[in-house]
Amino acid sequence: MPRILALAAAILCVTATSTAHAATWKGIEPLKSRRSDVVRILGKPAAENPADASMRFATAAGGVTVSLVTRDFAAQKGWPLDLEGTVVQVLLQHEGSKETPKSLGVEGNPRFDREVRGGSVFYRNRKEGIIRIFTNGKLATSIFAPEDGGPGTDD
Repeated sequence: MPRILALAAAILCVTATSTAHAATWKGIEPLKSRRSDVVRILGKPAAENPADASMRFATAAGGVTVSLVTRDFAAQKGWPLDLEGTVVQVLLQHEGSKETPKSLGVEGNPRFDREVRGGSVFYRNRKEGIIRIFTNGKLATSIFAPEDGGPGTDD
Protein backbone atom coordinates (compact mmCIF):
# COMPACT_ATOMS: atom_id res chain seq x y z
CA MET A 1 0.00 0.00 0.00
CA PRO A 2 2.76 2.57 0.76
CA ARG A 3 4.23 1.89 -2.70
CA ILE A 4 0.89 2.70 -4.34
CA LEU A 5 0.59 5.93 -2.33
CA ALA A 6 4.14 6.91 -3.26
CA LEU A 7 3.44 6.19 -6.94
CA ALA A 8 0.19 8.18 -6.83
CA ALA A 9 2.01 11.10 -5.16
CA ALA A 10 4.73 11.00 -7.81
CA ILE A 11 2.17 11.02 -10.63
CA LEU A 12 0.32 13.89 -8.99
CA CYS A 13 3.55 15.89 -8.71
CA VAL A 14 4.41 15.30 -12.36
CA THR A 15 0.89 16.27 -13.43
CA ALA A 16 0.88 19.41 -11.29
CA THR A 17 4.30 20.38 -12.55
CA SER A 18 3.42 19.84 -16.19
CA THR A 19 0.35 22.08 -15.97
CA ALA A 20 2.09 24.85 -14.01
CA HIS A 21 3.95 26.31 -16.98
CA ALA A 22 2.62 28.87 -19.40
CA ALA A 23 2.72 28.15 -23.08
CA THR A 24 5.85 29.24 -24.88
CA TRP A 25 6.45 30.51 -28.37
CA LYS A 26 9.85 29.69 -29.92
CA GLY A 27 11.19 29.20 -26.38
CA ILE A 28 9.93 32.57 -25.09
CA GLU A 29 7.94 32.01 -21.90
CA PRO A 30 5.86 34.68 -20.17
CA LEU A 31 7.15 35.75 -16.73
CA LYS A 32 10.35 33.71 -17.22
CA SER A 33 12.08 34.92 -20.38
CA ARG A 34 13.86 38.28 -20.31
CA ARG A 35 14.72 40.83 -23.00
CA SER A 36 18.11 39.22 -23.59
CA ASP A 37 16.40 35.85 -24.22
CA VAL A 38 14.03 37.44 -26.73
CA VAL A 39 16.86 39.16 -28.61
CA ARG A 40 18.92 35.93 -28.62
CA ILE A 41 15.95 34.02 -30.09
CA LEU A 42 14.46 36.61 -32.49
CA GLY A 43 17.42 38.89 -33.20
CA LYS A 44 17.50 42.67 -33.09
CA PRO A 45 14.01 44.24 -32.86
CA ALA A 46 12.76 46.15 -35.90
CA ALA A 47 11.34 48.72 -33.47
CA GLU A 48 11.19 49.37 -29.73
CA ASN A 49 8.86 51.45 -27.61
CA PRO A 50 10.44 52.35 -24.25
CA ALA A 51 7.14 53.90 -23.05
CA ASP A 52 5.41 50.51 -22.89
CA ALA A 53 8.52 48.29 -22.87
CA SER A 54 7.60 46.56 -26.12
CA MET A 55 9.69 45.30 -29.01
CA ARG A 56 8.51 44.54 -32.52
CA PHE A 57 9.97 41.92 -34.83
CA ALA A 58 9.34 40.77 -38.38
CA THR A 59 9.40 36.99 -38.64
CA ALA A 60 8.47 34.45 -41.31
CA ALA A 61 5.27 33.73 -39.35
CA GLY A 62 4.29 37.42 -39.24
CA GLY A 63 4.72 40.49 -37.09
CA VAL A 64 5.55 39.84 -33.45
CA THR A 65 5.22 42.24 -30.52
CA VAL A 66 6.87 41.22 -27.26
CA SER A 67 5.88 43.23 -24.19
CA LEU A 68 7.91 43.26 -20.98
CA VAL A 69 6.75 43.77 -17.40
CA THR A 70 7.51 47.30 -16.22
CA ARG A 71 7.91 48.28 -12.56
CA ASP A 72 4.63 50.25 -12.70
CA PHE A 73 2.75 47.35 -14.30
CA ALA A 74 4.06 44.89 -11.70
CA ALA A 75 3.08 47.26 -8.88
CA GLN A 76 -0.37 47.87 -10.39
CA LYS A 77 -0.99 44.12 -10.65
CA GLY A 78 0.46 43.41 -7.20
CA TRP A 79 3.10 41.18 -8.76
CA PRO A 80 6.58 40.73 -7.28
CA LEU A 81 8.88 43.52 -8.50
CA ASP A 82 11.50 40.97 -9.55
CA LEU A 83 9.24 40.20 -12.53
CA GLU A 84 10.22 43.57 -14.00
CA GLY A 85 11.93 42.98 -17.33
CA THR A 86 10.36 39.58 -17.96
CA VAL A 87 8.09 38.94 -20.93
CA VAL A 88 4.44 39.57 -20.11
CA GLN A 89 3.01 38.86 -23.55
CA VAL A 90 3.92 37.68 -27.03
CA LEU A 91 1.49 38.78 -29.72
CA LEU A 92 1.88 37.25 -33.16
CA GLN A 93 -0.03 38.68 -36.12
CA HIS A 94 -0.12 35.81 -38.62
CA GLU A 95 0.25 36.71 -42.27
CA GLY A 96 -1.45 34.43 -44.75
CA SER A 97 -2.03 31.61 -42.25
CA LYS A 98 -3.95 28.61 -43.50
CA GLU A 99 -4.53 27.31 -39.94
CA THR A 100 -8.13 26.84 -38.83
CA PRO A 101 -9.67 26.13 -35.41
CA LYS A 102 -9.92 22.48 -36.44
CA SER A 103 -6.33 22.18 -37.70
CA LEU A 104 -5.01 23.68 -34.44
CA GLY A 105 -7.21 21.41 -32.33
CA VAL A 106 -9.09 24.21 -30.55
CA GLU A 107 -12.50 23.62 -32.13
CA GLY A 108 -14.58 21.64 -29.65
CA ASN A 109 -11.63 21.40 -27.25
CA PRO A 110 -12.99 21.79 -23.68
CA ARG A 111 -9.74 23.46 -22.56
CA PHE A 112 -10.57 26.47 -24.76
CA ASP A 113 -13.41 28.93 -24.20
CA ARG A 114 -14.96 30.12 -27.45
CA GLU A 115 -16.27 33.64 -28.02
CA VAL A 116 -17.56 35.24 -31.20
CA ARG A 117 -17.00 38.98 -31.67
CA GLY A 118 -18.17 40.36 -34.98
CA GLY A 119 -16.29 38.51 -37.71
CA SER A 120 -13.71 37.05 -35.31
CA VAL A 121 -13.75 33.95 -33.16
CA PHE A 122 -11.61 33.88 -30.00
CA TYR A 123 -10.41 30.66 -28.38
CA ARG A 124 -8.91 31.14 -24.90
CA ASN A 125 -7.07 28.64 -22.77
CA ARG A 126 -6.51 30.59 -19.55
CA LYS A 127 -4.73 27.69 -17.85
CA GLU A 128 -1.94 27.79 -20.44
CA GLY A 129 -2.16 31.49 -21.31
CA ILE A 130 -3.00 31.03 -24.99
CA ILE A 131 -5.47 33.03 -27.06
CA ARG A 132 -6.06 32.24 -30.72
CA ILE A 133 -8.09 34.66 -32.83
CA PHE A 134 -9.54 33.56 -36.15
CA THR A 135 -10.89 35.91 -38.81
CA ASN A 136 -12.83 34.51 -41.75
CA GLY A 137 -12.01 31.03 -40.40
CA LYS A 138 -8.21 31.51 -40.58
CA LEU A 139 -5.74 32.15 -37.78
CA ALA A 140 -5.10 35.90 -37.55
CA THR A 141 -3.55 36.39 -34.10
CA SER A 142 -1.94 34.26 -31.40
CA ILE A 143 -1.30 35.64 -27.93
CA PHE A 144 0.90 33.97 -25.34
CA ALA A 145 0.53 35.42 -21.83
CA PRO A 146 0.90 34.26 -18.23
CA GLU A 147 -1.27 31.32 -17.30
CA ASP A 148 -4.49 32.31 -15.51
CA GLY A 149 -3.55 35.97 -16.05
CA GLY A 150 -0.38 35.79 -13.94
CA PRO A 151 0.37 36.00 -10.24
CA GLY A 152 -2.23 37.44 -7.90
CA THR A 153 -5.99 37.47 -7.85
CA ASP A 154 -6.85 40.80 -9.48
CA ASP A 155 -5.97 39.79 -13.03
